[in-house]
Amino acid sequence: TQPAREMVLMAIDHTHAFTCGGELTRRIGNMDNVRDVTVFGCFPEFVSLLERAEVEACAVRLGNMRLGIAEEFVANVPTEWEVEPAVRGAWAGFIADRAAFVASNLAEWLWP
Repeated sequence: TQPAREMVLMAIDHTHAFTCGGELTRRIGNMDNVRDVTVFGCFPEFVSLLERAEVEACAVRLGNMRLGIAEEFVANVPTEWEVEPAVRGAWAGFIADRAAFVASNLAEWLWP
């Protein structure tokens, strides 16, 4: 018999996920950011583990992201972070727009 698999809970710091270490500003919604063709986190070691059908299913789910959902996420950012309302709006817009762009293109980027 095989030993039971153990679940490991890992905290992941996404501090730089949206800004690459820069400051969070309204510029986050810039079209160059939205239309970046980089598949973040897709390291060469992972490519052989990807299954096209699974990626396409995930892309469909990602395509369901809407501005209202993104606004809810951003609204939950603590006030102590001092994110201005205009920045929160741009941030939510970026999340929704980027999700739609990635969902529409992901399979083609991974399997040209």
